[in-house]
Amino acid sequence: MICSQRSGCTPAALGSATATFTALLVQVLGLVIVAGGLGAGLDSVQQKLETVEKQTNGTLSALREDNDRLHAENAKLNRQLHPEDSADH
Repeated sequence: MICSQRSGCTPAALGSATATFTALLVQVLGLVIVAGGLGAGLDSVQQKLETVEKQTNGTLSALREDNDRLHAENAKLNRQLHPEDSADH
């Protein structure tokens, strides 16, 4: 108990209470700042993800299909140019 009815509040007790309160206040303020920074960082990442999703919007699957088609065409042309190699495989 910091202050009592009988002894009153001593300067040492008040100084200790003030220091404890100040330390608690600084810790809470630090936690609020960290939480705000984390929230802002996550919001920034979310916006970047949404931008990437809008920019790619299905083009990746189309590119993969086109890539597969070109690989098949390349293999066909390679077999026509080098029929002796395709007989070994």
